[in-house]
Amino acid sequence: MAEGSVTSLIRKVVFKAEPYIPQVPKPKKRYHYKLD
Repeated sequence: MAEGSVTSLIRKVVFKAEPYIPQVPKPKKRYHYKLD
């Protein structure tokens, strides 16, 4: 399914951007793209 690939991509991007996004807490960010 394409959705799985997109989720994996988003997860990689979020992981790489984690240190660059100190404004967004880790748990909130996680739930954000997990609920979406």
